[in-house]
Amino acid sequence: MKRKLSFLFLSALTIPFFMVSCSDDKEEQEVKPATDLVVDNNSVTLLQGDEITVSITSGNGDYYVKPFDENVATATINGNKVTIKATENSQLEENNRTETTILIVDGRKKVARVLVRVAKLWDLTVDAPEEGFDLFIGEKRLVKILTGNGDYQISIPEGADKFLEVGELSGQVIPLTAKFETGADPVNITITDKNGKSDPRFRSQQTIYCDDSEGGRKTPGKWYHIAIVYDGTKSSTKEAYKMYINGVRETLTPADNSYEDCAPNSSLNLTDVGGNDKALLIGRSGDSYRVGYCKVYQARMWKRALDESEIKANMCKILNAEEHSDLMGYWVFSKGVGGTTVFENWGNGGSGLDAQVCLQNISENKPAWGAELPATYNGDKSRFEPIECPHSY
Repeated sequence: MKRKLSFLFLSALTIPFFMVSCSDDKEEQEVKPATDLVVDNNSVTLLQGDEITVSITSGNGDYYVKPFDENVATATINGNKVTIKATENSQLEENNRTETTILIVDGRKKVARVLVRVAKLWDLTVDAPEEGFDLFIGEKRLVKILTGNGDYQISIPEGADKFLEVGELSGQVIPLTAKFETGADPVNITITDKNGKSDPRFRSQQTIYCDDSEGGRKTPGKWYHIAIVYDGTKSSTKEAYKMYINGVRETLTPADNSYEDCAPNSSLNLTDVGGNDKALLIGRSGDSYRVGYCKVYQARMWKRALDESEIKANMCKILNAEEHSDLMGYWVFSKGVGGTTVFENWGNGGSGLDAQVCLQNISENKPAWGAELPATYNGDKSRFEPIECPHSY
């Protein structure tokens, strides 16, 4: 009986990972034709400064290594283990990647080549379909990590080890063996790398108090335009996350300095917020915590990173979603008054955009909008009149 085993890959911040399957082939002592020189990984991916060990599984002894370009990667050998290290701060090409080849030679002049690819950040990929695959009971399959960022962790749900044996990770190879029939539900295997262990949180040095007369630099009772920008093309996480208040960039301090200079993900999962909602939250800090402290007049979600000039140009306007193809979600509320609920988005995100915009909680729980804005709410057009703009401290 076949049963499907599905893989879920979680990637988050950056750094390389690799896998190797090792086997010890006893070297023949008799004089015979030279055997082929074989390694368990002919291609590896690394981040700058990281290293990986490749095993020689077959050969003729007296091994030495020869890197093609030590400006990209170096190599050392100890017995049948070759350690390859990507050079710190190597010069990358326009796509933020580069590559070289390491030659491994034995005493009978047999040669193995290892392609070394170096980047600032790798997507986490494996040589298995995302929808999973089937195994017969007792069948073994080797799954190879094709690209990643190192420090790999493999986990399965509690109790799933009675259905599936996950062998020890060797280099970039994960051995899987089916043990027992799984029934209707597949076994989900989760793989994370260094990127998946990062915690990209930043703290603003400024706080906007809505109801505290001791609110510091920001004035209570005033409207402020706040923009959060994420740009996955930047070279560091600190530059990937930006915050603007009234069009002026704020200084963000990493909650954990260990990832400040790491390269960011190429994309951002906006629904992976934890808690019970699994949604993009605007005006709220997770589940039911810190809800309803402030009003929201407009909320926008763009599918590209806006620059400072675009933020300043648009912050006081009511936009036409049909004229802004990059506007995925757009909410216009009655002067910031409304309830807390999940709203249908007005923009180009479609029904797949799961978002919550949380407002000061009063009796109305859904905003009104139409093809033309400002719209009316129960005939009261004044509820949608522009608020104070330009905003001021």
